[in-house]
Amino acid sequence: MKLTTIANMLIWAAVTGAAQTPAPLPSFEVASVRPVALGSGAQTAADRERGFAGVGGRVYLRGINLSYLLIRAFDLQPDQLSGSAWLNNQAFDISAVAPADTPREKILLMIQNLLADRFKLKYHRETAVAPVYALVVGSNGPKLRPGIPDDAPENLGQIGATTRGAAPGTPVTATARASFGVYKISAADGVTHYEFQNISMKDFAQFLSQTGRRALELPVIDMTEMTGRYQVALDISQSDMLGPAASRLLADLAGADQAVPSASDPSGSSMRTSIEKQGLRLIRRSAPLEKFIIDQIERTPTEN
Repeated sequence: MKLTTIANMLIWAAVTGAAQTPAPLPSFEVASVRPVALGSGAQTAADRERGFAGVGGRVYLRGINLSYLLIRAFDLQPDQLSGSAWLNNQAFDISAVAPADTPREKILLMIQNLLADRFKLKYHRETAVAPVYALVVGSNGPKLRPGIPDDAPENLGQIGATTRGAAPGTPVTATARASFGVYKISAADGVTHYEFQNISMKDFAQFLSQTGRRALELPVIDMTEMTGRYQVALDISQSDMLGPAASRLLADLAGADQAVPSASDPSGSSMRTSIEKQGLRLIRRSAPLEKFIIDQIERTPTEN
């Protein structure tokens, strides 16, 4: 065998070996993990989001279970996570310190490292074809306004009346913040109205998968091929929030047949209507879905 051939093989082996070695995850300067009773230490959504963003270099999460922590750290949908039932039933207070200017993406990598170090997390991913709803652009194109950055709070609420339901009554309105940004919620006459100020289609599909799951009964995948950030409105009726099975049960108990969705009023109809008004559609398809399989995770973290 020629020397050049041997040298090339050694170089290829070295490069291949290096490519298979994952880069080490960043770590917190200091981290404390303390088991607490489930439901203790209620934390507002805004405080929780500040914790995941590491605002000021501080990560402070109270009463958080490991399922939610894994979903946020690895950017998963709830359907993707496969693990023991106790992941939902054991809560922790987590306090950690990072450099003050650490971006949110790096904070999430640090949380991944904390899970591997303190909880001995080991996992793998699998992909299988499953039924989903595809979020796609309608035949006449999207009707969405460009997003309003979160640093312009004076513009909050400029969604436009065309995407809002005409139900009578004065709505109760609140402003909230999630990982994808600021949004407003109002409720009136059995309908919850969401106004997202600066959301991507990927994040909107994930929100539909989580908040609208009972109504749709399937995960939602973004297939719009829209890469920007937009103002989006969403209506979810009370019956859709309960889901088809619960709505039918309540109707039977109350003897109110009119509450049962008919063939012309499918589950999630309020959501579909508000989505279609904005030039988008939900279409049932089969698509590959990635599963996050937990091979090992300790219930008791190592000491601080």
